[in-house]
Amino acid sequence: MATPAQYYNSLPPVAKTYATVCLVTSLGRQLQLYSPAILALYYEDVFKHFQVKISNL
Repeated sequence: MATPAQYYNSLPPVAKTYATVCLVTSLGRQLQLYSPAILALYYEDVFKHFQVKISNL
């Protein structure tokens, strides 16, 4: 049976990057390093005005 490190190293680069981003984002939220509103997209602004706002929470 493979160890977690061996499994992680066997992943393709795109899957490895996605998994790492998901893990870091989830861990940062659990440690309350940021508010989830910071990551939220305001779809009306994105699709109608082509802009992304940064929330001031």
